[in-house]
Amino acid sequence: MLKGLVFVAAAAGLATSALAVVPVDPSYGLLFEVSTDGSNWTRDLGVDVSSGAKSVFFRVSSFFTPGTQVTTPDGTSNAVVFARFTGSNSMSNFGSGQNGDLVTNYQRDVPNGNAAFLQQSQSGGKRIFGQAGTPLSFASQLLLTLPTEPVFMTQIASGKITIGNNNLGAMVRTIVFTNNTFGSGATPGLSFYRDGSQQTGAPDNAGAPEFLFATIEVVPAPGAMALLGLGGLVAARRRRA
Repeated sequence: MLKGLVFVAAAAGLATSALAVVPVDPSYGLLFEVSTDGSNWTRDLGVDVSSGAKSVFFRVSSFFTPGTQVTTPDGTSNAVVFARFTGSNSMSNFGSGQNGDLVTNYQRDVPNGNAAFLQQSQSGGKRIFGQAGTPLSFASQLLLTLPTEPVFMTQIASGKITIGNNNLGAMVRTIVFTNNTFGSGATPGLSFYRDGSQQTGAPDNAGAPEFLFATIEVVPAPGAMALLGLGGLVAARRRRA
């Protein structure tokens, strides 16, 4: 559950919205966002594909809130900056066939990671970014000097997709962009550097991670909706005939 507006996104390399909606209590997790122009980001987007395919940008960022604590062999103190994400993310109701959906770009936005993190696969109606079930599917940053002020959000990965076409079957659906797998075995899904230490650890006082998912409502224009209704009427008449 979202608990309120908390802070302006401050991470270098993160093309920010004015404010990010994240929980205010000690917490951590992943924020999923979408955009039609790559500059104005939201978690709820409507796209009309009745006149043809549309492009949508997407990104995923790590976040933690003030007071989130991290434990390492050196001790426990406040998280100060993202260290590593291990796992995979996904888009449901993503059609690589008749729906015309296509990933045109996907990239890691932090400097380190494994090739498995950039792998993609299709499982039914789900597009998976990263390789599930392996600690080799990760993106990270190695810091020799910690920031003097906490960096609460860090953009991990981004890309662009082409959504749908004017096929009526592709027009009415909701694409959900969220986490697919989080961590692997003893490897945590997210870890952070803590102040006073170059070591990293997973939050130990923030409970379960929060996945602030994004949705893309694929909607038809009124004329296309009329065609959908007409198609249903014709089908009903055929069944009665």
